[in-house]
Amino acid sequence: MSDLITCEQVGYRQQDVDILSGVDWRIERGQHWAVLGPNGCGKTTLLRIASGYLWPTSGRVLRLGKELIDLAELRRSIGWVSNDLAARVPV
Repeated sequence: MSDLITCEQVGYRQQDVDILSGVDWRIERGQHWAVLGPNGCGKTTLLRIASGYLWPTSGRVLRLGKELIDLAELRRSIGWVSNDLAARVPV
């Protein structure tokens, strides 16, 4: 069975600034990950690229073993929790 998401040498450059460079990351079905780091280190950018909301400027991303897939299908398989969600939950 193929990996859910595979990032190979992924990079992202915005306004002449490297946000990500040379990222290799493999997510297998059933795994749970926590992406940690200081503000501005590229966590959200990496997650957006992995889930298809943003495209890398270098490298490639395979989702369900393919470069181009139905992203709606992929997104049904991904749960994304952020501390931004806390403000949206009623007390």
